[in-house]
Order: sequence, then structure tokens, then C-alpha cells
Amino acid sequence: MYECEECQGEEGNSKYDFPIIDQTGKQKILHLECCSKENLLKLLHRRVETELMFYNDVKELVNNPTFNVILKFEQKYGTFDEVKNGIQIDRFKEVLAMLDQIKNK
Repeated sequence: MYECEECQGEEGNSKYDFPIIDQTGKQKILHLECCSKENLLKLLHRRVETELMFYNDVKELVNNPTFNVILKFEQKYGTFDEVKNGIQIDRFKEVLAMLDQIKNK
């Protein structure tokens, strides 16, 4: 079970249907409504950096669509079947939730 780093509440105690998973590997999460404006901005910046890295990897793949580059990409992000059968990744939803909380702080 994951616990919020700010309020020590369980992961289901958020008005949003997902928590932000702490990147440090600990079993910690962050409820967006518990975060300070500064922390939300840091999270948003981290999300932007991750998105830029993803799109740079796609750009590399388009410029050099060799088997090794495709394999490296799939190892990093998963294969189509892995993503299709796993959890749906909705990056925009996470960003909009952070902006909603920043607006209200």
C-alpha cells in the first residue's frame, strides 16, 4: 500500500483518480491537493522533462529506424502489446490535474 508523503493518507484519499507516484523508488505517493504550489511546479517541470525525453527518443527513432534503435525504444517504453494490455497512460490528465491545483493555491 502506498502512503502520501505529505499527509500520510492512503493512495485512495484524493479527489483525483490517480496519485503522483514518487520517483525515488520508495512506496510513497503525493496527493496533488496536499502539495504546495512550489512542489506542484517541480512535479510539472519533471513531467515536461520526461515528455521532452520521450519525444526526443521518438525523433531519434524516426531519423534512424533501425532494429537496434526500435529495440532500445521498446525496452525503455514498452512494446505495443505491453502498453495495450497494461495500464493506460494519460499524460495530459496528470498535467491538467497539477494545473488545477496550482490555480487553486
